[in-house]
Order: sequence, then C-alpha cells, then structure tokens
Amino acid sequence: ILIARNVPKLEVFCKNLESKYNIKTKFAGFDFAKNSNPSQYKEAFGEFLKEDISILINNVGAGLNTPFNEEYIEAQDEFLNINIKSQALMTRMFINNLLNRSNKSAIISLSSTAISLPLQAGFFFYTAAKTFNDYFSKGIQDEFKHKLDVLSVQPAYVLTPMNHLLKKSFFVITPEECAEGVLND
Repeated sequence: ILIARNVPKLEVFCKNLESKYNIKTKFAGFDFAKNSNPSQYKEAFGEFLKEDISILINNVGAGLNTPFNEEYIEAQDEFLNINIKSQALMTRMFINNLLNRSNKSAIISLSSTAISLPLQAGFFFYTAAKTFNDYFSKGIQDEFKHKLDVLSVQPAYVLTPMNHLLKKSFFVITPEECAEGVLND
C-alpha cells in the first residue's frame, strides 16, 4: 500500500513495482500538508486497516530553508503537518494492526543526519522536526520492543525534489540507494 500526494506519479510507480517484483499494490492519494485532522486520515486510510501490513514506512517529508521569522506561517503549519503530524498519526493509525500480527512487524521512519549537525540559520526548523522523528521512533521502539522493530533512518542528502540542486556523489545518494541500505540493514 502506497500513499502519496501525486496520484499519477504514484500510479506509474505502483505499476512498475508490480511488474518488477510480481506483487499487487494498492495506493491512495493524500496531501499530508493540507490534511491534518485525524478524521481525514481515517477516511483516507480506514480501508487499509483490513490489510495485513508488516512494515509501515513513514517517509513523508519537506524542507524549509527560509529564516524562521520570514517564512509564511501557513507554510510552517503545512511543514509541521508533513514532517511531524503525519508520522504520529500514521503510526497511531496502524500500530495496533502491526502489534496484532502473528509475525513481528516493523516501522521505518525517515529522520536526517541534520539532527547531529550544528544548527544553521534558516535550517533549524527542519532539524527540530527531524529530531522529533528520531525521538518519536525511539519512544515507540522502547514501548513496543517485544513485538515491533523500529528503525529511525538518518540519511544525509538524498536526491529528491527537496534537494534538486545537488548532484550524485559519495555524500549524496539516490532514493533507491537509501531504500536498499535500509532494507539490507
């Protein structure tokens, strides 16, 4: 089951997964920036609660690099919805399903190496959100370690639209390299 804002792009991605790995996929479109109410999550994803989901991957993210006092407050609100609220609500929505499986389940959440670096002007809001992602993951792991594996991934730069000005290098990886590294860990 895949969820993303861009449904046409998601549909193509799902078809590629199905043909490459001979699996069935389901998907839903959802704008995490605009939808922050738990009832919106239940309406959009309630049907998936019937599915046997073994791994929840919280990979929703966005960046802001404008000085805090200059960024539009609406953009900051959407940023919080994307980077913090989505992880908390998606985890809450699916955690009982993950805990009630006969086999052990996992949650993988994306944080960032930014949490270990000195704060930078215009970048601390992102770092604070990623610190939440990491701490939240550690809390879930501690509380449910008997039945759930939780991994907080802290990549450096990943070639996504958020980092569109970067070029591939030793310190800049592709999304595929990031996913492969996580799943092989």
